Amino acid sequence: MDINNVTEAYYLEPAPGQAFVYSREQQAVFTGDVLLIRGSGRTDFQGGDPHKSYDSIVNKLFRLPD
Repeated sequence: MDINNVTEAYYLEPAPGQAFVYSREQQAVFTGDVLLIRGSGRTDFQGGDPHKSYDSIVNKLFRLPD
């Protein structure tokens, strides 16, 4: 899903139990609790899967341009 306003576009990327938003124009990413300083968001809730969370971080978040 793309979220657009008048001046720039933001891209919503789903992750298991969360999502992150990034802006190509601002070279910024808003990760919420997808990625934390010493780990990632909690996966111990119902339906949580630490492997899917890790895959999402490595294959989606870490592949964003610098």
